[in-house]
Amino acid sequence: MRRLLMGNQAIAFAALEAGVNVACGYPGTPSTEIVETIAQNNPQGRVHVEWSCNEKAAMELAAGVSYSGGRVIVTCKQVGMNVAADPFMCLSYVGTRGGVVVVVADDPGPVSSQTEQDSRQFAQFAHVPVLDPATPEEAYLMTKAAFEISEAHHLPVILRPTTRVDHGCASIDVPDDISSLPRHEMAGFVKSPDFVIFPSLSRAAHERMTHELETISQEFASSEFNKLDEYVRDDYELFLGIACSGDSRGYTLEALERLQAAAAAQGTELPSYRLLQVGTPYPFPERLGRDFLLGLSDALVIEELEPVVERSLLEMTGPVAADAYITSCPTTVHGRLDGTTPICGEYSADMLVPVIAEFLGVSELAQACLPESVEVPGELVPPRPAVLCAGCPHRASFTAVKEAARGKNVVYSGDIGCYTLGCAKPLQTTDTCLCMGAGVTVAQGLQTAAHLAGDDETLHVGFVGDSTFFASAMTGLANAVYNRHRMVLCVLDNATTAMTGSQPHPGTGVTLMGTRSKPISIVEVARALGCDMVEAVDPFDRVAAVEAAKRALSCEGVAVLVFQSPCVQLFKPLEPVSITSGCRGCGRCVRALGCPALSMKKDGDGAAFRAHVDRTLCYGCDLCLETCAFGAIESPRAGMSPAEVDAMRRGAARG
Repeated sequence: MRRLLMGNQAIAFAALEAGVNVACGYPGTPSTEIVETIAQNNPQGRVHVEWSCNEKAAMELAAGVSYSGGRVIVTCKQVGMNVAADPFMCLSYVGTRGGVVVVVADDPGPVSSQTEQDSRQFAQFAHVPVLDPATPEEAYLMTKAAFEISEAHHLPVILRPTTRVDHGCASIDVPDDISSLPRHEMAGFVKSPDFVIFPSLSRAAHERMTHELETISQEFASSEFNKLDEYVRDDYELFLGIACSGDSRGYTLEALERLQAAAAAQGTELPSYRLLQVGTPYPFPERLGRDFLLGLSDALVIEELEPVVERSLLEMTGPVAADAYITSCPTTVHGRLDGTTPICGEYSADMLVPVIAEFLGVSELAQACLPESVEVPGELVPPRPAVLCAGCPHRASFTAVKEAARGKNVVYSGDIGCYTLGCAKPLQTTDTCLCMGAGVTVAQGLQTAAHLAGDDETLHVGFVGDSTFFASAMTGLANAVYNRHRMVLCVLDNATTAMTGSQPHPGTGVTLMGTRSKPISIVEVARALGCDMVEAVDPFDRVAAVEAAKRALSCEGVAVLVFQSPCVQLFKPLEPVSITSGCRGCGRCVRALGCPALSMKKDGDGAAFRAHVDRTLCYGCDLCLETCAFGAIESPRAGMSPAEVDAMRRGAARG
């Protein structure tokens, strides 16, 4: 059956077709849909599917499945691989039995990440093969091949789609009936000393891995995922070559097609060139690389992020090159290292057209290949800074802490998630943000440094989300208790993993398999760790939230304040607030909260500005009511207690 699939969906269906036994990972854009798609196409629970607490837990689970002969797919984004690095590095040494495919979604740009990383370098570091798809179709084929490679060579395999491959779409033939697909038979775990990593095992394993990589390199030279083509004019000797990898292959091919069309329109041809498309960047297919370089004076390498293919080709042309002809007639390799291609960011065909045109010596064709610029009236595209959603409970949490901290010197350490947006005006409650789970521990570092400098007056507050608390903040909190750091940790508990699309976590009591489990209480965990003060409060209960924050800030030890209110994406909007004729147009409601549902507009006769509520955006959180000194904001929930409003909100849960 032919279906239109996102790249992530294609990877999921390929894993199902390969008989995968277990799918696990941690949500992270742009990889999230892989595990979700497997869960949605899992009749009778044939596959065990789970959102693990973090990427390290997922990788260690995968190791156990593989030791038992099962096939397992692990998903994460590029920064998630940092969390999984310890077990991943060791797994390559211990080796796999059942196939282990680790899908690491890289994010050039970055589009939705805090850093750019190239997971091809992780593969080099860990001595494991990596497949680099250029299209969703190729991601589908590579996923199935990756299981076979893993089992043939007893190594985990990285599949490295980038954002455009993950979220791009293609029409792909997939099985009609998932339930009829054969499942991979697991042999079961057999005890062996080879599963216990010791220095002696590691030394022997390192030699084995080196041998396996040499063998894989030879196999990759004839792989369907690598292509070597020549475009030769009758009257032009071949001296130029272009090599490309990953989704840059698509951009390269499009740019060459445009240049070819422009040349044809002028009654000419492009110079001759050789084109190498690399889908298996590590171990590099050296035999194919030698064939590519043979006789070339110059080669251009096009790849996003790090110069992995470029360095491989440079090694083949340098003094240690294995091929005598190439060594005696070295090719000059151009790319990121000499500044020919950009050193960061996401590529595009438009960006590559002038680069390739200059390399081929046809710069005059470039302008004809670029799309005409389209002027869009500025008023049609108003600026839209990233802001918390209207009705987001994090806005209420931040403002409660700020109000409690009025008159005090406070440093706020933020974290990765929706709540990173606390850095923007008017909230300004994020002074640092490093990585997931770091808010609690960076705050301890700042407090320690302040104490050493004789400053015990400055207060230190860390923020973390509920999902991130389970993923990577609990050890930081234990560190605070153990080492007696004075700090406040605010856990923004909105009952979901919100930024990646509302996935469950250990605090929700729902698993990806659809079963119920006992929700793990953040409050109870914090108390069990020995924190000096632990309280839970509804951030929309303004009086209670501010008073709780004041108590936390006055605590001499480790205080944990859990703000509990569901994400607005989990419930249907309540009836919106309204602006009365008593509005004086002061704008305080807009300036105080930065809520996207509130704005200032001219009144009916155009004489004065008044506050305006966008009824399509307002979720009825009522946070704005207390900002108006004139009582000009009215709520349909007037007279109801905060507990009653919270019950109403939770009662409006979606589906």
